[in-house]
Amino acid sequence: MQRHDVSSLVRELVGTTEAGDELPATPEPVALRLFERLVEQARRLGVAMDAQLRGPWRATIFRAPFAVAFGPEAWPVVQCGTFMLAVPTERMARDLAALLNWCDYAVPVP
Repeated sequence: MQRHDVSSLVRELVGTTEAGDELPATPEPVALRLFERLVEQARRLGVAMDAQLRGPWRATIFRAPFAVAFGPEAWPVVQCGTFMLAVPTERMARDLAALLNWCDYAVPVP
């Protein structure tokens, strides 16, 4: 699997996300599992994920600017510019940010 292939798959997965006003995009559970598998595959190919944390994509914590009725006040996200993608854990946020930086995935256009 090449960087371009991973970038194409990521584009498809991000395209399935839903974002609310002022909230991060939320991937479907199957997309989250596929992101995890892509990270595992990149590691098997010898990609040093920790070395890929420098780049436009970064792992951070999103803090809701208002009370969220049916969810946490803060959760891990992967962010590039104003686009945010919510993920279940901080570790996954770091891994996914590294993967997106490695494959040179561009910020999605709304």
